[in-house]
Amino acid sequence: MLGTTQSQSAIQIARSIIISILHLQLLLALPLITIAPFYTDILIEILAGRRWANTQVPITLAFYCLYLPFMGINGILESFVAGVAGQRGVSGWIQWLCGFWIIYAVIAIALMGYAHLGGIGLVLANCLNMAMRIWFSYRFTNDWFRSSSTSPSSSSSSSSNQENQLKDNRIRIIDFMPKILTIFIWIIGGICIALGRPWFQNAFVNSINTNSSGSLNRMTLFRIIFGGIITLICLFFTFHLEKEFFKTMLIQWKIMKSNNSNKIKSDGKFE
Repeated sequence: MLGTTQSQSAIQIARSIIISILHLQLLLALPLITIAPFYTDILIEILAGRRWANTQVPITLAFYCLYLPFMGINGILESFVAGVAGQRGVSGWIQWLCGFWIIYAVIAIALMGYAHLGGIGLVLANCLNMAMRIWFSYRFTNDWFRSSSTSPSSSSSSSSNQENQLKDNRIRIIDFMPKILTIFIWIIGGICIALGRPWFQNAFVNSINTNSSGSLNRMTLFRIIFGGIITLICLFFTFHLEKEFFKTMLIQWKIMKSNNSNKIKSDGKFE
């Protein structure tokens, strides 16, 4: 009975850690989705020059900013799947990945060749591929928690209690989503930057027409300052709204650190 209790406690800890990591990943994704795409042209101009900044490369990089959160979420879930799946589970996982790759290849060829989207089509196809892999890993993770929550001692409990326990151990999307107000603030920040960009361009184009040298460089500088201010404001409200989450993350980190140190000490005594 004690072993079962400890096992269930470990499962709950693992569940809470996964939820926290996914929540943190989505918080990091908010500025990538709402603000970063509007500054890819500046990044390309700094790294490769203005000639490349006037091509389709900044637009492709902007779509790649949307692709990065998919990679992060998929990496978290697939790491868990790889850690808990047995030989049979890994074989099934590889079969699904092969099927996803075939779909990805077909979509990529269609978007790049027939729709003539170029690099943007490739990024969109990768987003679809990651979305399918996330769906599989998410379903596998929930199935694992459901099966791991079933213990021999639970047979004596009522069926309603067992059903509630299985529901509680599932990872719902709402469990790791940031607060609605947090998402709304970042969306407003992105809208402000999107509306401010043409205003800066018009203002500095007019100054160029009045023979003001270096206006394009000043426009870039003012855009960076404006975006930095908007980002800082969004970060301030994010830390304020999500402070309970960050406190939970700190507690979990301390628990994991304590468990690791205790494990090292016990291993040393064993030796």
